[in-house]
Amino acid sequence: MTRIIFQRVVFGAVFGLAAAMIHTFISIQTMEGQLVSYDWLNRCMRGYVILGVVFGPASLCFRIDKWSLLRQTITHFVIIFPSYIAVNVMNGWSKLTGEAFLSMLFIFIASYLVIWLGINFYWRMKIKQMNNILQR
Repeated sequence: MTRIIFQRVVFGAVFGLAAAMIHTFISIQTMEGQLVSYDWLNRCMRGYVILGVVFGPASLCFRIDKWSLLRQTITHFVIIFPSYIAVNVMNGWSKLTGEAFLSMLFIFIASYLVIWLGINFYWRMKIKQMNNILQR
């Protein structure tokens, strides 16, 4: 289990770094010739890597077969949402005011829901395909 957690942490960090690079590239392309500061780049990369390190192993709660899907989803959400808020505030991406918190909560829940529904749909289709193959 320790090996799996370590693999998820490393994968999460690499994925976070890749996301930071994509975000940086898009930002540079849309800034119309303005320079990106080293501080901004450092905060961006650090934030994405931290999120990747947390998000990677957090998905292991979906492997606990004794738990219902609802419990797995709520546990996963409770693990990653505070890290999302902490990184946002730490990096100065948003301030921790009531309005900003509600905004982040709404955006996070909407994003989480879209991703969760997409993954759920994907696996339902895969299960349906496997059942069709087994019935032949």
